[in-house]
Order: sequence, then C-alpha cells, then structure tokens
Amino acid sequence: MIVSVATQKGGAGKSTVSVVLATYIYFKTNFDVAILDMDAQASAFRRRSIDLRDIESVSPTATEFKMNRALLARRGDHYPIVRANVDDFKAKLTEYRDKHIIFLDLPGSVQSPEFREGIKYLDHLFVPLDIDKFSVNSAIDFIKDLVSNILTENKNIKGVHLFWNKYNPGRNKDFYNYVEEEFKRIFPQLHFMDAKFHERNTFRTRGSSTLIPDPELFNKLALNKQTFENESVPSFLGEFTTEFLTSITNQQ
Repeated sequence: MIVSVATQKGGAGKSTVSVVLATYIYFKTNFDVAILDMDAQASAFRRRSIDLRDIESVSPTATEFKMNRALLARRGDHYPIVRANVDDFKAKLTEYRDKHIIFLDLPGSVQSPEFREGIKYLDHLFVPLDIDKFSVNSAIDFIKDLVSNILTENKNIKGVHLFWNKYNPGRNKDFYNYVEEEFKRIFPQLHFMDAKFHERNTFRTRGSSTLIPDPELFNKLALNKQTFENESVPSFLGEFTTEFLTSITNQQ
C-alpha cells in the first residue's frame, strides 16, 4: 500500500505525521514500512540523520537509548528512509515493493514533477487541516486542484482523507465543526476522518523520532496485528490502523 500525507501549505505537519505513523506502525506491529522522501527540503531524511546522531550521544542508561536497543532487538533494524526524485522514483518503488506500507513524503507544490509522479501511484492520500483560516483556504485550493486535475491521473486511488492536524480541543469547537461541515458540503466524495491528530509538544521532539516512538503513547496504544484496535487512545493512529492496515491483512 502506498500512502502520502500531503498539502501545499508549509508547516502543516505532513512530514511529522508521516514519521509518527511509520515509526509506530513499524515498531508496534509486524508490518514493514519505508518512507520515500521526494520533497526538496528532505525533512524526513534529515530527521533520520539527526536521530541517529542524537541517539548515540545520550547515556546508555537513558530511556530513549534503552528503548531504541530493545526495539531493534525485536525488529532487527530501523525502517528505511531514502531520498527519491522523479528520475529514480520507479526504481525506488521496485526496490521497496516488499514493504507493506510505503509513505511518500511529497513536495508542497502540486506542480512539481515529484508530486505529479508520486500521486499516480497512491492508494490513499491524507490531507492535514489546521484551524487557522489561511490553512483552511490553502487546503480548499489544494483539494480543488487535486479533484479537478491531478487525481484524474490516478484512477486507482482508493481514497482521499481529510483530517484535523494539531487539533486542540480547548479551542473554538464551533469553528472546527463549521469548517468540517463546509468541507463535507464542498467535497462530498472525500472522506473526513473522525479521529484527530492532536496537538502534542512531543510530536515536535521525541514523538516525531524516526527511531523510537514517544514512550508514553507507545505503551498506551493497544495495537494488535489481527484486530488493529486502539483500545485506550481514540486517536488518528487508531483509526488509521483499524481502517487501512486491516485491509492489508485481508489481502495477504
């Protein structure tokens, strides 16, 4: 399955969401994942380099170091994060075709060659929304372009899924609800996810590590390869695993 978290607004968290999902799925299930970083900024790829440097610099008694070693003992190695561009993309897809899930970290520009090439192969596209009006307007323009032009190049895409990112339940819920209903009215063919990707400071630090999940959330998530149910945290990760990873199991 090939998926992407994509939008044209910078700072929307597409790379962070991809890394968090990939890291949790890889270490909490028996599924193999890979990230193909096609963005010129190479946020996911650079994050892996930083994580490898940082994990070796901490004390062997630190929680992060011990957790990393324990996870590696079970999985054997970290999941791959590799650079890809329009010229070598097909070769990279072939190289990692044995992975259950490939995350494409696409550029923010829908007109970039990497975006136009990567979108052709997606099974699922996830579009993050933020509460500020600029983000909402940018997402509307992005989705209109997707629906009217780009998605015509991929007739096999199974779904485009909108979701709230950096969700803060303490903010204006009426505005959240209003925007969500407007998106459903404008784009009735798209899927608005029930779960939200909540605002967490650790997602910008430990939680977005490519090597270890945030220990607190990782220990709470009750993910099982047979059911993929998130029994204790009604989160985006739970809905993602329940709805989409189960389909992989059914295909095996």
